[in-house]
Amino acid sequence: MKFDRSLFVSKFKEEAKEHLQDLNAFLLVLEKEPRNATTLSEIIRVCHTLKGSARMVGFLDIDKIAHGMEDIFQEVKEGRLELNGQLFDLLFESFDTINALLEGRLAKADFICHCFDKVKRGEGIEVKPRKKEEKVRDVRIIEETVRVKLEHLDRLVNLIGEVVINQNRFKQMIGNLSDPKNPLSKLKEDILRMDLIIDDLQQVALQMRMMPVSIIFDLFPRAVRDLAKEYDKEVELEIRGGETNLDKKILEYINDPLIHLVRNAISHGIESKDERLKLRKPEKGRIILSAYEEGDHIIISIEDDGRGIDIDSVKEVAIKKGLINKEDLEKMSRKDLLYLICEPEFSTSKTVNDLAGRGVGMDVVKRNIEDLKGTISIDSEPGIYTRITLSLPLTLAITRVLLISLNGQVFGIPTSLVVEILKIQKEEIKTIETYQAIQVRGETLPLVRLKDILGLEDVFESEERDDKLNVVIITFQEQKIGFLVDEVISEQEVVIKSLDKILRKQEFVTSSTILGGGEVVIILHIPDLVKSARLLKSRVRFGVKEGSKKVGTRRILVVEDSLTTRELEKGILEGAGYEVEVASDGEEAMNKVKERSFDLIVTDIKMPRMDGFELTRRLKSDDRYKDIPVVIVTAREKEEDREKGAEVGAQTYVVKSRFSQEDLLDTIERLI
Repeated sequence: MKFDRSLFVSKFKEEAKEHLQDLNAFLLVLEKEPRNATTLSEIIRVCHTLKGSARMVGFLDIDKIAHGMEDIFQEVKEGRLELNGQLFDLLFESFDTINALLEGRLAKADFICHCFDKVKRGEGIEVKPRKKEEKVRDVRIIEETVRVKLEHLDRLVNLIGEVVINQNRFKQMIGNLSDPKNPLSKLKEDILRMDLIIDDLQQVALQMRMMPVSIIFDLFPRAVRDLAKEYDKEVELEIRGGETNLDKKILEYINDPLIHLVRNAISHGIESKDERLKLRKPEKGRIILSAYEEGDHIIISIEDDGRGIDIDSVKEVAIKKGLINKEDLEKMSRKDLLYLICEPEFSTSKTVNDLAGRGVGMDVVKRNIEDLKGTISIDSEPGIYTRITLSLPLTLAITRVLLISLNGQVFGIPTSLVVEILKIQKEEIKTIETYQAIQVRGETLPLVRLKDILGLEDVFESEERDDKLNVVIITFQEQKIGFLVDEVISEQEVVIKSLDKILRKQEFVTSSTILGGGEVVIILHIPDLVKSARLLKSRVRFGVKEGSKKVGTRRILVVEDSLTTRELEKGILEGAGYEVEVASDGEEAMNKVKERSFDLIVTDIKMPRMDGFELTRRLKSDDRYKDIPVVIVTAREKEEDREKGAEVGAQTYVVKSRFSQEDLLDTIERLI
């Protein structure tokens, strides 16, 4: 019987890609330790194995390249050949050529082998670099099988989903079986037992699709090496948490966003060697790529120790490109300003090339992550670091949602972003300028009607009818927002169903599910809801009346990093007739004080760059500003903080949990 090599091709490709990952890792070690005998022996062994396997299945070009690499490394090991920059480039190019051949693309195998021959003869070589965009795309190596064919595994997960839907129907039936007179009530225990079995089956099926993020992470040392060389920078990569497991479906889609973020870290973040030396930083820049599990989510972060994000440049670009007006810009917190880089067409680059400066990129990263039901946050300190954090669900197959009702229609909200559910009285709602807010344990939160955002007209007018209102508090980008809903039904684990092309493009919609009774439920897209909530002019149709007391044209500076609290205090003071300016931290406040005079300063304590204590201390130690009254408004309730406030010279210390509009206005009136 004739031997059929094609039966082994798929397995060979899978193993060959694993060998390529090993070869890349070994060669990166050799770049730092050229005489590492153990690594040389390992790389020769892998080349030999790859050569033999390729020959067996008829991949003769790969066989020739692997044979050539084996000879080169043997010469190096025996001391007849020295590793240098050109040879390293040739060897990395060899790995890329093998990968291209595995994917059925045309590749220059003969050229590579010709270069190997020239190296062995002691002649010079020149490896032409490929286009920049091709340099890192070859890291997209994802296994096509996980012991079983993925199509079978996906089919299994989908079937489990159908079983879960029926399981939910049985759970609803249990309530009807509690009556002992019901002839079917002997079935209750059987249904509960089946419930446990289905849960176990579901977990096993999902675990089969989980894979370590190292499958992606282990490819980045090579990408960082190539990009660092591209930009003539020295960069070392540290990887943490590669053993963390994630749904393979998500792994397939996060590679491009991660590549873009690492590319940005090297091209925009890490300074040149000379620049770093002038700044007294280590010559080599550092990037940390990490992953860890947090509840039902995976957190992936990319941090670099480069120049950070210039907030002033962000403001300048935002104004220039019409992303926001100057008035709104001044109201934004540092976190919100940093998030502007995710807006479409945003770029602070002063040059245009094929890797940066086109004003696109971060918006694509944001959209890709949100499509995966994840979120992105940004933190940066100029001259010190930039950290991009991605929060992703463990799996896309099943999730927990909070079921809520609007006009009798049921919607789902992912519970991972739900902080709290409250019932409030109408009288608890405060009016701040053009929007409404509530206080929850000393924290002021904006309040919006979900109906207004979704464009739903009142059918039952539940808010006008009920004494208490239902509020679902959502957290997104470190900001909390309260959404008014008609009814909170329950929390439930549901199977995610993909949407058709038309619904997929609808705003506020992320996916759907089917409940036990057969109802189709839309799962809402939180990022869209939050964005619309921020833009909505009129939040709700009722609230308390604003104060009307006028006190003249005294000028007050409000210093607070929280946009919500800053706007609350600003609204209260302007409503009382004061002229108000705002600052997001102590450093910005000091600059404003130098530019113009203020009759009083209201400040928080914990803020970036300069906190409220330091701000007060500086003001009171300067003869120009020592007579300006300072009111500290903070969440800190410890007696030692109160004492420190008095020590640095603050006139009054107000705790947010006992914050009162009337008390604040009375205090300010007394002081000025």
